[in-house]
Amino acid sequence: MPLSVCNPLAHIGLYIWDDTPDQYAFWKACGYNTMQLCDRSWWVHASKTDERAATMARHIQSLKQDGFRVNMILFSNIAQYKGEGDFDPSPIGTKFHPSDEEAMKDRLFYVRKVVRACREADSFTVFAGDPGGIPDEMGPGCLEDFMKVALAFRDLVKEEAPHADFHINPWAVSMFHTPNYSAMTKEFWLQETVEVKQLLAMKDIFGPETGIELPCHDYYRALALRLYDEDPVLRANPPLFPLKSDLDGLFTQNTKDVWAWPYFLMDEADDGDIGPGNTPLPQSETRYIHRFVQQARKLGFNGIVGNWSFRGYLSKCMNTYAFARFCADDRLTPQQLIEEYASYVAREDCRSTLVEILLFLENNSNWQRKLPASARMENFPTSVQNGKQALELLKTVTPNEANTFPLPESTSQYLQRLKLRLQIIAEQE
Repeated sequence: MPLSVCNPLAHIGLYIWDDTPDQYAFWKACGYNTMQLCDRSWWVHASKTDERAATMARHIQSLKQDGFRVNMILFSNIAQYKGEGDFDPSPIGTKFHPSDEEAMKDRLFYVRKVVRACREADSFTVFAGDPGGIPDEMGPGCLEDFMKVALAFRDLVKEEAPHADFHINPWAVSMFHTPNYSAMTKEFWLQETVEVKQLLAMKDIFGPETGIELPCHDYYRALALRLYDEDPVLRANPPLFPLKSDLDGLFTQNTKDVWAWPYFLMDEADDGDIGPGNTPLPQSETRYIHRFVQQARKLGFNGIVGNWSFRGYLSKCMNTYAFARFCADDRLTPQQLIEEYASYVAREDCRSTLVEILLFLENNSNWQRKLPASARMENFPTSVQNGKQALELLKTVTPNEANTFPLPESTSQYLQRLKLRLQIIAEQE
C-alpha cells in the first residue's frame, strides 16, 4: 500500500557515514530523497587522500544511481594529517588560524582533491565547528575568520563542481569566537545565536547558489533547553532562534536551499549529554520529531536533514521512519505513525496490542526525561501502565512474517529487542 503524501518538503535528508550498512531500500521507502555525507579526508594521511576521495566518490555514485540527491560536508580549518601512521589519532584534528596563508593554501589543496573526485555531488556544505574553530592559544578569532574559509571553499566548489550548490552550516560557529566555551554552559548556545545572526546580516552571502543549514537548537535540543531553564531570566523568556522573519530574509535574497539541521533530534544520545537509561535498543520519540518538523514547516524551511549512524541504526529505526514520514505528510499524527509502523511489525490480530506497547515505550523515552518540564509533551494515553504489564502483553504479539516493507531487521528480531528494552524499563520502575 503506497504511503500517504501531503505537502512534502523538497529535501528530506539523512546525514550518514560512508561506512554504514546498505539501508538504501529502507531510506527510500521511508521517503528520504537526500543523503548527506561527511568528508573526513583530513583524518587520513596526506598520501592516502586520493584513495579516500575515490572511495567517497564511489559512495556518491552509488547513492545517485539509487535515486538520491547527495550533499557532502567539508570541515573548515582542519589541517591535513601528515604524521606517523595512516590515521590522525585525534577525533577533532589539528586546527589552524585562517589568517595563516600557508596553512590555508595547504587546506585548499587537499579539499580541492576531494571536491574534484566527488564533483558528482549535488551540493557541498562548509561546516563551522566541532571540529573547527580557533583555539584561544592561536589568538583572537571571530565570525569573519570562519567566513574567510567558507568563501574560499565556495570559490573552489564553483571551479571544481560548477553544477553543484553550496551551503554554509554555522554549527558551533561560536568556536571561532572562543572555543573555550563549553557546550555544557548556556553561554555557548547564546553566543552561537549571536554569530549566526551576524552571518545572516552579511551582504551578498546567500542567494540562488549559496544556501544555509541552521541547527535550530532552541527548538528541540535537550541540553540547550535544560541550560536555559536553569537560568531564571532565560526560563521566563526562553531564547528562540531562528524566527520566521530570519528565514523570510533569506528567501527575499532568492536563497534556494534553507534547511534545518537538527542533528540530535532522532537519537536519545545528545552529544555528551547521554543521561540515564540510554541503551542501544528500540526507542521512540515520534511526538518530538513531529513537533519539530511542524515547527520547521511554519518557519519556512524547505528541507530538513536528520542524523543516522551505524551504531544507532537499529535502535532508532522507528524514529528514522517517523522523521521522513512527517516531512512527507503534514497531516500524519504521531499516533497514526505508530499504528503505521506497527502494521509492518505485528500480525493484524495483535497489532493494536503492539501499538499500546509502543505508546508506553515512548512515554518512557530517555529523551523526554532529559528535557526540562516546560519542554515536555503530554504522554500518550495508553492502557499499558508499567513495564511488567508491557512485557506480558508482548508475549501475545506475533511478528508479521509476511511484511514486505524493507525494515532494517526482521520483525521477529525487532520484537525480541523490544522485549529487552521493556525489561530495562521494568527494572528501573
